[in-house]
Amino acid sequence: MQHLSWCYVSTATPAFDPARLDDLYAQGRAFNAPRRVSGVLLFCNGRFCQLLEGPAASMEEVIGRVQRSSLHTDLLTLHRELGRGKLHLAS
Repeated sequence: MQHLSWCYVSTATPAFDPARLDDLYAQGRAFNAPRRVSGVLLFCNGRFCQLLEGPAASMEEVIGRVQRSSLHTDLLTLHRELGRGKLHLAS
């Protein structure tokens, strides 16, 4: 099975309330876990950085969801790589 890893940075929009970061994390995890997608989300000074990895088909769905989110803008992909192995991210 091919895996896809993807890393991006973006800027929070006024629609994002930093006090609800835990809620955003929980929603993302609930969506990603059944798709066998894992990753890490960082937020600091109004900027997001996220690294995600999982089965390629699942990742395409997750990437589309992230790209459509109104909680951030100026999304810039830093890394996107298709491979056979997982990155072994702990969650």
